[in-house]
Amino acid sequence: MVEMLETSNILRKATSKSFVIIDELGRGTAPAEGSAIAFACLSHLYKVNKSRTLFATHFHDVADLTHSYKKIGYYCTDVQEHEDGGFTYVHKLREGVNSNSHALIVARLAGQ
Repeated sequence: MVEMLETSNILRKATSKSFVIIDELGRGTAPAEGSAIAFACLSHLYKVNKSRTLFATHFHDVADLTHSYKKIGYYCTDVQEHEDGGFTYVHKLREGVNSNSHALIVARLAGQ
């Protein structure tokens, strides 16, 4: 609820002179609901508020839904996968969308 109240406040008050940073909006929800929330808010910031926005999300379909938005750039980081099933984060931005989820690897590593 706190996240939604904060997001509502941002959507009401942001202007074209604002720089908005949103990280993982909709986390902890069902994937379809989280994607819908993330897309709706990003769309509102783009079309209504016209704010400069840094929007981080793991909902890959949000990128697909916004490809017609001409002023959006897509950037991601990668991981380097190892033969033993693990991976290392590559802390370097590259242009594009990383559509691979490594959630199962992370879950397995967390169980060790």
